[in-house]
Amino acid sequence: MHDNADTARRVARAIVGSLQFIQSHEPEEILEQLPAAYRTDRDTDLAAMRAFVPMFSPDGRMAAGTAEVVQRVLSTSIESVRNATIDLAQTYTNEFLPVP
Repeated sequence: MHDNADTARRVARAIVGSLQFIQSHEPEEILEQLPAAYRTDRDTDLAAMRAFVPMFSPDGRMAAGTAEVVQRVLSTSIESVRNATIDLAQTYTNEFLPVP
């Protein structure tokens, strides 16, 4: 049994809600909601959103091999990830996501 299962479910629902918002709004609309502290310049922000939105899972689910891909990408630029021993099976779960 998970000690924080209810909290995990609530966080998962919030993330799914955010992902659904991202999928159903134009980058310009998303940028309007982004706090100024997280913005750079409008053109760069919009270009980043257009590039990254297609990579987000619309329902929050991750395929089994995705964690390994993320680790490989991060290890190219982050030494601590490159040198770490990470049990990827312990880094994510779809268990707390709402039932589709």
